[in-house]
Amino acid sequence: KPIDYKGKVMVFTDAIFMDEPARIQFLYELKHFNGIERSLFLENRYSEIACLFQMIGNELQNPYNGTQKQILSNYLFNILLIRNKLLSPIQTSFDSDFELVKRFKKQVHKEENINRSIKYYAMALNVSVTTLEKAFKKQELKTPKRWLINLIVLEIKQKLIYNELPTKELAAGYGFSEVTNFIKFFKKHTGVTPKQFRLNQHQNQ
Repeated sequence: KPIDYKGKVMVFTDAIFMDEPARIQFLYELKHFNGIERSLFLENRYSEIACLFQMIGNELQNPYNGTQKQILSNYLFNILLIRNKLLSPIQTSFDSDFELVKRFKKQVHKEENINRSIKYYAMALNVSVTTLEKAFKKQELKTPKRWLINLIVLEIKQKLIYNELPTKELAAGYGFSEVTNFIKFFKKHTGVTPKQFRLNQHQNQ
């Protein structure tokens, strides 16, 4: 309706649940996270949603500490659970492209070393690379390779921030046989080396 509304927008990525496999799989089950589900008004649960939004806002004003990410992910997960409960009675049509993208993301998170080729993942899903790329571009407006690179970079950043693993161990964990290749990969996509990124984060805290 032509009425002026006041509202808030919350922007997040799947990285918020990076260390919680069950939650990130739940996230990929939700069509609205991928922008292909219709909007849903939450008037029946407005007070709870508003409270959770306020709690998130309050927490973001606090100085950073080791538990903040967990607190924020808990608040956000509760919002998603409420929305999913309201959405569940609504019948949604089957979308083969969405299902393929969802399967791809699940497969990625099953791998101990996610830094594998798109061909490897396509074979695991029993589809061609072309089919996977077309579905992904339709749903995500980017290639699966770009999504995978973004995910790997986000994971590396989190590990650099939240633990003190040496660069050599991080490189091995992501399938880089040479530390120099790992450093080049990270710098190519962030503009800084892992050491510089970690140092900058420590200085900002």
